Amino acid sequence: MDKELKELQKQANRFMKQARESIKSNKEDGYLERAFMRANNRLRMFQKKHKMHKGYLFSSKGLETEEDLEKYKQLLKSVTENVRLNPELSETHKESQIQFYQDQGWAKDRESAEAIYNFKGTSIYEELMDMNLSDIPSELLERYGKFIDANYSVDDFSDMITAFNKQLSLGNRKYKDVKDFYKFTDRYMKLMKTRQDDFNKGLSEFMEYNGDEYNDFFTFMENF
Repeated sequence: MDKELKELQKQANRFMKQARESIKSNKEDGYLERAFMRANNRLRMFQKKHKMHKGYLFSSKGLETEEDLEKYKQLLKSVTENVRLNPELSETHKESQIQFYQDQGWAKDRESAEAIYNFKGTSIYEELMDMNLSDIPSELLERYGKFIDANYSVDDFSDMITAFNKQLSLGNRKYKDVKDFYKFTDRYMKLMKTRQDDFNKGLSEFMEYNGDEYNDFFTFMENF
């Protein structure tokens, strides 16, 4: 293995170790965790294909042909040039996204923009993606920015999503696409402001509700 490839391998292993340690420390970073899992899967597939010893670190042991070494080099670069796994690239990417959110008007200041960036890395965001709300980014992030600007938290946003899903579990079928979800978020935020005193209590009771009279959050709140 030449000097360049050896240095690339050393760097890739360092980034993977750092990612593993960060994930183990229970830091909420969905971006990093997903990038790490994808890189680890690629490593396992490469090891299996080349009948190599399965391990957590990159190694060129057993690779002999130029073709195999070139594929190995590209595998290493998929880690060293990854904007999530490479700390320097990650920080640069984060700053560009934070500036972008502010330029788009989704956040009024850096704090709000950083909250939006962090939100995109959470399991809540992944949950929305799993709901096939595929054109999420702009409008949803703008609404999340409004939550933050109104001094609500990611937990408040999570509660809203939970309430939305609760309706579906109760048989509500009037929400058919992402536009319906956006309308729900706007109405939900308005209700939060007008029902400040008892909103959380009503929300809590709706979360525990398992009857068949109400399958709509807002109807439930009207009769709460």
